[in-house]
Formats: sequence, C-alpha cells, structure tokens
Amino acid sequence: MHLEVEKKELPKVTNFISCCVCGNKDYSLKYVINCYNVVKCNICGFFYLNPPPDPTVLDKIYTKEYFRNPAFNTLDTERYYGYDIYIDDKINIQNKFKKCLRYLKKYSNGGRLLDIGCATGFFLELARQEGWETIGIEASDFACEYAREKLGLDVIRSSLIDAKFKAQSFDVVTMWDLIEHLLDPLSELLEVNRIMKIGGILGIITPDIGALIPRILGKNWLELRRIPAHLSFFSVRTLKQFLNRTGFDLLETRTIGKKFSMDSLVKNLRFHDKLVFKKRWMLIKYLPLKTFPFTINPFYKILAFARKVEEISDKPDIRLEKKE
Repeated sequence: MHLEVEKKELPKVTNFISCCVCGNKDYSLKYVINCYNVVKCNICGFFYLNPPPDPTVLDKIYTKEYFRNPAFNTLDTERYYGYDIYIDDKINIQNKFKKCLRYLKKYSNGGRLLDIGCATGFFLELARQEGWETIGIEASDFACEYAREKLGLDVIRSSLIDAKFKAQSFDVVTMWDLIEHLLDPLSELLEVNRIMKIGGILGIITPDIGALIPRILGKNWLELRRIPAHLSFFSVRTLKQFLNRTGFDLLETRTIGKKFSMDSLVKNLRFHDKLVFKKRWMLIKYLPLKTFPFTINPFYKILAFARKVEEISDKPDIRLEKKE
C-alpha cells in the first residue's frame, strides 16, 4: 500500500538540494507541512525537506522549551516538536535505552562510546554504568548543563564537525533519534566514519516512513507533524543505501517501542484529530491512572546497528552530486 498525492508543481525556489542517499536531484513534491515541502527522491525513494529551513530556524527550536514544550498542553501544531516532560520521563526513556544497550552488546562489549545528540545524558549514564568510556555531543545548552551538573557526564556543547575528534578514536557511535534532525546527514555520517575505528559499531534510531502506519496516515503521521525539527525521513531500504554510501554495513534492524503514560499518549494523538482528542484528553487528565505507564510499539521506529567496513576519507567523489 502506498498513498500518493496528486502531482504538484514545485514552487520556484533556488536553494533546492540533492538527495543525500543517492545524490540525485530528481524528486517529486509529496506534502506541504507547516509551509515546508516534503519531497520524495524519484531514484531511491528518500523523503526530505527541500529546500531545507534556515539554520536560524532550528536554533530557535533546541532550547530548554524543547524538553518541556508547552505546545503539548495546547493544540499548537506548528510547535509540535520535542517533548512534553523529558526530565520527568527519565525512567521510561531509560527503559528504552536499556533495550538499545542489550542489543548493542551483541556487537560490542565495551570501549570508547560517543553519543551524538545525547540530550540530558540518560543513555550515557547507563552506558557508563555498563563499563563504556563515554562522551556526548549536544546542541542544547540546557541539556548539556543538566548532563554535566546532574549526572557528572562528559558532554560537549558542539556539532560533531566542530568537535574535531581524532580519526579512528571511537569503538561505538550512537545516534538515537538524531539523524532525522540533521541539515546535512551526509557530512555527519562521513565524519562518523572518520572518527570510528574499522570494525566499530554505529547505532541509530530513526522513524521509518516506509512502515505501514506512515503509509496509511500520510501527512498526518506524527513524525511528519514534527517538521521543521524533522528534516529527513528514512525507510529501512534508504537507510541501508545511505549507510553503504558512507562506509557502513547494515547488521540488523528491528522496531523499538517506548513506555508512555496515558496522559502523554493522548497529548501526542491529539495532533491527529484536534476535536476528538481534545475532548478525550480533558476526561483522561482527571483519571487516577493517567500516569500509569504502558509500552506501545507502533512499528515505525527503526533501531539499526551497522559496522564500519571501509574508510571513506580517501574517496573525494562521495560528495559529488549526480546529474539531473
């Protein structure tokens, strides 16, 4: 099943970009969400924002409010990004990360681990307890301060490129719920390749636009509603192509769920139907079980592990765009 929208002409804009998965500029407009164009590469099927937002737009997103966004208590769909109560949800978040660590141990038993986009360090805290030598990178001042002061973690307020780590200095790199937020995923993965040892393991969590629910919901899919915080939308197939292009061999993919409270789940689902879920949320928020946690797996979050199999730094043509 694949729901298509009618053909639309792309607006006349000059800063369109090529597909990071295959390098082509042959694409079709699929959706317009929050005034942004979601296009699909006609060659490989990758979905991405084209043109991308200005970096200053993203700077305004990743503030303290990102981790406790008041939009979840309203119906402000244009600010539907981040989290309702990230810090207060630590137990549920770490339950997911414990699963990630369990799967990671199939491929790596320790060493030096870098978590890119580490937020407040909840994953790093667990990894450190399991014996990894950990370091994190995070764009948010608020999250960096929390990770350092509350958890005593080594976290850098920087981009990966600007951090300038030494080549082949990490055994494991993780990118949990990150790659869909990047303006330039290709440069990011090439840098990950450079700083990772041959045979090192890369862990990724990202939404799967090729899964059943996104194909049914179309532009009403929750992950698309998070635009412009979300910029790229992989499927298992396009993620594998992207990893191969940047020197990695995909080892395993699976879906991963998360524990939610009834209150938190309904706050998310309200963005599908404002009127219906507004009424239900008003009822649920007064129930004694509104904070009771339960696990839900919508089968559209990819958990992937890949191994670095080759150096890409000696292939200068990797960035070349293909002809239209």
